[in-house]
Amino acid sequence: MLGQQYIYEVQSSRTARPYSTNFAFQSLQDHSYLTLITCQGYVPYSNTYSFRRIVRAVLVDVK
Repeated sequence: MLGQQYIYEVQSSRTARPYSTNFAFQSLQDHSYLTLITCQGYVPYSNTYSFRRIVRAVLVDVK
């Protein structure tokens, strides 16, 4: 809601191949969580990225 602060704790951070991101979609049952997927390892000659960084965080508090 408006004015509330949501506090998350990072549970894992890992790299994966661009087309191997299944880990990001595995459920953390009984938890509210966020998943951040970003690019890492830019390859200029092919205009692509070598890896994806996948960060999973679990909600620990709402103030």
